[in-house]
This record gives sequence, structure tokens and C-alpha cells, in this order.
Amino acid sequence: MRFICKTALPPNLSVTLEKALQLGLSWAEFGDRYRTEKADLRTFLEKEQNGLCAYSELSLREYDFHLEHIRPKGKAEYFHLRFEYTNLVASSPKNSSNLEKRRDLFGGHKKGEEYDEALFISPTEPECGRYFQYSPDGDIDPKNGLSELERSRAIETIECLGLQSSGLLRNKRRNIYNAIQAQLPYFLDQPDALEEMLNSYFEPDSDGNLKPFQSVVRQIAGK
Repeated sequence: MRFICKTALPPNLSVTLEKALQLGLSWAEFGDRYRTEKADLRTFLEKEQNGLCAYSELSLREYDFHLEHIRPKGKAEYFHLRFEYTNLVASSPKNSSNLEKRRDLFGGHKKGEEYDEALFISPTEPECGRYFQYSPDGDIDPKNGLSELERSRAIETIECLGLQSSGLLRNKRRNIYNAIQAQLPYFLDQPDALEEMLNSYFEPDSDGNLKPFQSVVRQIAGK
């Protein structure tokens, strides 16, 4: 998980979300009434996240994505946040039909309404990434050295989002991990070339999109 810096919506989108709230619309009604604006909101969040899923760091274009409410809109205590921009992120997959196997479900659809305010680690928390570490086999675990409470938060978040149970994610993280590790021996005596290779992984492309699983590669690179 990597930090998502929430900035500010374009004025037209901000006005639309406020209007939808004032009208008392449900999320489904918002989508029906403001199709263009919802599409623009999708585009804005995709760019804000550099093309990566807020929870898994998978490329949003690989399995498509949905607009995810960090604090579930289906829970009564968070219903008033359904149009709150800071509560919205882009999360893959768009729906379970985008996956070959139901057990591979992850992200917002895996979380559903199971949200613990005290334990869940949000990608909008500046230090969200420090709770997790990755292994060569593709697993994600609580980082060593966490306090008991921090470890509980990491475990809850991993389980809630299916970040460890999804074989799809484990396989993709393992492939990235192994691919980067395999290249490192060739750069042992070429530190400048190594730095250039790693930096290129962290640089967005011409569309502003980052390569997937940034946190995994940063761990390998010690950054």
C-alpha cells in the first residue's frame, strides 16, 4: 500500500458532489443522474493515484476499477460520506466478474462493509506503507518491529482487503519481486546503472501512470 495524497477536486466535480448530497441522492442515483461527472470523477481518481489501485497497487487498467468508499457507504454511520471526495479512491477490480476465480477477489469488493474504524489502515494515511513488508513468494505481512496495536492494524487490513489470500496478487507480486531481483547481480559493479534502472521503475510514464507494485520494488531497492 502506498500513500495517496488527496488534493482538491476540480470545481465542477466538487459542486456536483455537493449538489448530490443536498438532493439526498443515493450513490446509484448519482451515477444515473450525473453519468458524465461520475466518469470524470473516475478519470480524476485514476490520475491522482498514478494508475494504481489504492489498496493492491495493481494497474487499474489491467482489471478495470470501481469508485471505492474507504468508509463504507452502506453503513449508516458513514452514509453522509458517500459524496465526500477524501473518502473516495479507485480500487481494482471493477467487479468480481473481472476475475477468473472468486477466491482471487481483493480490494474494495473483498472489503465490502467489513470496516473497523480503529484498525483499518487507509491509503490516505501518510505512513500507511510502513506497516507492511513483502516476501519473495509474493506474500504481504505485517512489518517487523511494529507495536502490538500496529501489528493488529496491519493484520486486519491485509485480511479485510484480501491482500494475502488472493493467489492472483501473490503471483503478480512474486513475478515482480523475482524479475527485479534477477536483474540486480548484473548491476553490482555498475551503481549508476542500477540507480538509473530503479529510478525508471519509479517514474510515471507519459500518461502519468506508474508501474505496478511500487512498494515491493522500493523494498527491494531499500528506498
